[in-house]
Amino acid sequence: MKMKHFLSLTAVCLVLLVTACKKEDKEKFNAAEQAAKDELAIKNYIDTANIEGMIRDSTGLYYKILTPGTGTDTMKLTSKMKVAYTGKLMNGTIFDTTGDSTSTLNGAMLMQLVKGWQYGLRKTTQGGRVLMIIPSGLGYGQSSSAKIPANSVLIFDMTLVEVYLN
Repeated sequence: MKMKHFLSLTAVCLVLLVTACKKEDKEKFNAAEQAAKDELAIKNYIDTANIEGMIRDSTGLYYKILTPGTGTDTMKLTSKMKVAYTGKLMNGTIFDTTGDSTSTLNGAMLMQLVKGWQYGLRKTTQGGRVLMIIPSGLGYGQSSSAKIPANSVLIFDMTLVEVYLN
């Protein structure tokens, strides 16, 4: 009987210890350190891929206008849009693409999308094409999915096909 209590108590202690370790790991995340890692990785990627003309804005987003837009209105955070894009990781893995078609993003407003898109798509107008390199803090951050690991820098080649201003 004492052995069962001892084993139960030991099991409870192990569960508490594992739970505390997981919580501690999350608390160890340092956004400034991650931003510095992203910055270094992005600079190395730009150098290795020999991409000229990339601009870094005050948010940390890197972008290059590949084709200027023909529209006159810039997007608002409440704007909806039709876009064509390819999203990939720095290792070249494509995690999402509209292919030859376009996406209306299911009626999503710009403010409902990742910060990198919010900043980057406002750099051009309708018809414009922009290359964006989005640090993890402006992308999905510590979240992960089947195709995108946590703390991933995202690269988007995006054409702003149509803007619906609100």
